[in-house]
Amino acid sequence: MVGCGLIGSELQSQIESQRAALAAEGLAIDVVAVCNSKKMALDSADITSSSAQALDYDALVRHMTSRPNPCIVRI
Repeated sequence: MVGCGLIGSELQSQIESQRAALAAEGLAIDVVAVCNSKKMALDSADITSSSAQALDYDALVRHMTSRPNPCIVRI
């Protein structure tokens, strides 16, 4: 997820709160990376986590393309 401010955070919250209902419909949504203009967190949905690092577009693309069916959400 690119852009994890107010709207992105709300989207993450909605995904989490609807995870079971989505799974019952056969839909799985996994947030595998978040970033803003300065930082990124790979394998985490929390840009404020200790695993957050400086934004590196090449590393972000490698991380995303290593996943099946990647989808980038820009908010």
